[in-house]
Amino acid sequence: MSLFGGGERARVRWFEEKQSLMEAALGPIQEGCVRMILGPSDRGPYATYFFQEHLSGTGMATMELAPLKGRKAYNSVYRKYELVTFTPGKVGQGAKDLSDVANGTPGGLLRGALAFIGAYAFDARLEPGNTIEFPEDFGMSMSGRAFVFDTYVPEKFNSSFGLMLLIEIQREEMAWAMENNGTALLEKLKQADIYPYSNIDRPAAV
Repeated sequence: MSLFGGGERARVRWFEEKQSLMEAALGPIQEGCVRMILGPSDRGPYATYFFQEHLSGTGMATMELAPLKGRKAYNSVYRKYELVTFTPGKVGQGAKDLSDVANGTPGGLLRGALAFIGAYAFDARLEPGNTIEFPEDFGMSMSGRAFVFDTYVPEKFNSSFGLMLLIEIQREEMAWAMENNGTALLEKLKQADIYPYSNIDRPAAV
């Protein structure tokens, strides 16, 4: 007798298909994931999955924004998507020691951003070139932080599912994007060899 009902089998198949698509783009998922519970009003807990063979550094991605059915993150490019962000450091290298993605560490701060912005993505259409800025009094390690979005390796996907890249940017870059636009800022980040990494310990690209 099957351990899963028909609906559960379909959900498992979709998760496996989605994982296969993401691994084709980002390399294999590393051992260990981290779950974050945001609070009773949010849709957590959210898990962060780690990828270390695609680029130097570490990719961190969600796997819960694009369910088979029900509410999902979507925009004008993808009917479903997951978020991915990259840090230059090697973090989350195993289930036994994930202290490098604890609160306050560079990996932990990005992991928190994935969780908070992932929750927001269910209610907002986050498009390539869009920016987002958290108010100074937001708290929860997000106060004053700013980000820009882009599609990531879109050639690996189609309109049914893809990855949206989250890049943390400096306040002056956010101000510049407000005057110009987020797409122009993405070009600046590429020209400065910053893209696709989130690393605010660097000179501004503008």
